[in-house]
Amino acid sequence: MELADRPKRFGDHHNAFGVLRLFLAALVIVSHTPELIDGSPNREVLTRLTGTLSFGGLAVFGFFIVSGYLITGSFVQSSSLASFFKKRTARIYPAFIVSSFVCLFAVAPLAGTQLDIGSPRILIGSIVRIAILAQPRVEGAFPGQHYNDPISALNGAAWTIQYEFACYALAALLGIAGLYRKRAGVALLALILLIAAQTVPADAVNALTKGRAFAGAPAFLFKLPGMFLTGATFYLYRDCLRLTVTGSIFAAAGLCITLPIAPLTDIGVAVFGGYLLFTAARLGGDTLIGRINDRNDISYGLYLYAWPIEQLLIRYMDSASLFLIGTMTLLLALACGWASWLIVERPVLLWVKRQRSATSHRSTELSGPS
Repeated sequence: MELADRPKRFGDHHNAFGVLRLFLAALVIVSHTPELIDGSPNREVLTRLTGTLSFGGLAVFGFFIVSGYLITGSFVQSSSLASFFKKRTARIYPAFIVSSFVCLFAVAPLAGTQLDIGSPRILIGSIVRIAILAQPRVEGAFPGQHYNDPISALNGAAWTIQYEFACYALAALLGIAGLYRKRAGVALLALILLIAAQTVPADAVNALTKGRAFAGAPAFLFKLPGMFLTGATFYLYRDCLRLTVTGSIFAAAGLCITLPIAPLTDIGVAVFGGYLLFTAARLGGDTLIGRINDRNDISYGLYLYAWPIEQLLIRYMDSASLFLIGTMTLLLALACGWASWLIVERPVLLWVKRQRSATSHRSTELSGPS
């Protein structure tokens, strides 16, 4: 306990972000299972306890907080804006493209619909939706089930990917503007966005949501960037950030107090939840747990494939228990996440890394000895 309580600076390479991402992705499955079966979150544990937030919502916020930390670091360490976006595009697009095609050509037929891919309207529409990282859309999938509307049916969880890439652009914009040298300004912007999520009328931003430009409730246009910038703030203050077990106890108490209070829920998750995440990432990095999902990150694939897998299981095993559906979804999504990493994600990332190394080597040769 003495070692765990010793204040530690956060920012070295020993962390447990991999296992945290895997845990958050699995938490989304735990949350979605009763909601997909029942059509409502009434049986979802955290929703019943707090009345304000589900485990799925908590996990998504956690994803964006962690992403804000890592992506801010990626931008600061990138040699150029082009290099930054090349890495980010390579991380997001390949797996998303493949999962979209899997949903359209494999899941859709199994879900009881026929996709006329020969139709120019459908073909062009599908390509455009993939280009803007929108969920795959199809009519008539999963008839008789909950969440069978054209946008949510095939992959209702993928709506966050658009926001994720938009936050990459936000990270670049703040970096270009030089705001990372004024870290208090980034923290203030995060706070403003989280407050705006509670105060800006939905009608004022409704035109950008409901599947038009961004999916999800209008408030997410403020909430998710706010969570992302919370993670960026933790990164910018990492030189003076102390992460301890004792601090985590107080953070956990603060989170429990603020979660049921709707006006304070988002702020509580950002501040107290963020502290808990980064403490777990720091202290967990010194343990064997920190090696889980470290070099081989299957969390993105797990997240992309869990929803369509669960929808299919509910369709063909409608009498199965909630526990069985949830467990099978987790196991099958883990397998798909592993396949996505090995076949799609890792090869692309290695190719980009080789291209970057080759470019750096050529630049060195052209510049000659210093």
